[in-house]
Amino acid sequence: MRKLFVMLAASALMVACGARQNASNTPQETQVVMSVEEILENASELVDAEVTVTGTVSHVCQHGGQRCFLIGASDETMIRIEAGEEIGAFSQEHVGDNLQVTGVLRLVPITEEYVANLDSTDSHDEHHALGYHGSGQVVPEAEAEALKKEQTEELKTQIENSEEGYVPVYFIEGLKYTVVEEAETAPEGEGV
Repeated sequence: MRKLFVMLAASALMVACGARQNASNTPQETQVVMSVEEILENASELVDAEVTVTGTVSHVCQHGGQRCFLIGASDETMIRIEAGEEIGAFSQEHVGDNLQVTGVLRLVPITEEYVANLDSTDSHDEHHALGYHGSGQVVPEAEAEALKKEQTEELKTQIENSEEGYVPVYFIEGLKYTVVEEAETAPEGEGV
């Protein structure tokens, strides 16, 4: 009887250890990495969800590096990344780097009231946060003011024409990032 008990206990232990080992080999849920274009195309469904995006840094804010802008395949497709507590700040050295950023996608509804506030205050920082910095090049102040006015008028027109009564502006609250090396080109005779 004692031998039977020892054999059952040993069998139960082996089964339990095997089950635990199999559980640890179960693949972890992986985050889908999207391009800037894919994030923006699906943004309305991804608001408040954790996302991972890759893109090229076109600009890092000079006042503390609290935000950067990632562009996609063209300069026209861009998303703002806020550094967040975990990241702290982005370095100017990242301009031109490809980053993979994980964070939470957020929506700022740009309403007529919001635009009126832009018009009534010294809101360079607000315009900059919305992504209205162009290519990041230094622009003379008079030209910057004209550009700001043009963009404000464009926003007003977009709001008037929108079904929702606002223009959606999306950004990512960054949780972590890594610099991604560019994909190696295919050896001669392979690939495209």
